[in-house]
Amino acid sequence: NYTRFHFRETLERIVSNAEKILFLSAGDGSKEYYFANRYPDKDIAIADICDDMLRVIQRHAANPNLGIFVTDNLSVHTLQEQFDVVVALGCEYFYDDSKFVSMLESIYSAVKPGGMLALASFCVDREMTRGDVRSRLQFLARKAVSYFPLLAVLTNLVIKRRLVKFAGFTRELSDFDALFWKSPFYLKRIEFEGGADQYGQPAVLFELLKLVHPDSV
Repeated sequence: NYTRFHFRETLERIVSNAEKILFLSAGDGSKEYYFANRYPDKDIAIADICDDMLRVIQRHAANPNLGIFVTDNLSVHTLQEQFDVVVALGCEYFYDDSKFVSMLESIYSAVKPGGMLALASFCVDREMTRGDVRSRLQFLARKAVSYFPLLAVLTNLVIKRRLVKFAGFTRELSDFDALFWKSPFYLKRIEFEGGADQYGQPAVLFELLKLVHPDSV
């Protein structure tokens, strides 16, 4: 059911108060399709590395203003457009800390001053101890999908995100906070969704602002 997803009420608030919105890593496009049809008068764009899926969403959506961008999240700065809100839902699993910060910096350039990045993910309460062999396999899996993002998309379609469970970079809340400090964004709000978890990892939504006068903070 494309009307059921994490943080729906919060995303409704964020999207309804914006005029120009970009959704990153559209995937199957269920959430993007929902918002495009709910707000047909808004300037909404969707981005993903899969061109075919983007065009399917565009063809069936009721929003005549729906735009599409074929890009990964490390290249958002090349769009040369700025948005009131950029939404990135569960799209950073396979980025190590360095690439995670690079992703934030790339997205930052696509957010208007005073605008926002809504970033949803899953976080852990503590690091799970792994055996040496398992840790090595995890490292190799992370490295593979880091260099070939399409591999993550294809494997997730086949094995329902089990690769994320095995190889994804799991972060504690403090890890996210430390990475946000390295980025140009200002962390405004953190929201946990009760009862929403994936493999024991609670769902969390970060609202990150691009300040109009960043030097004032």
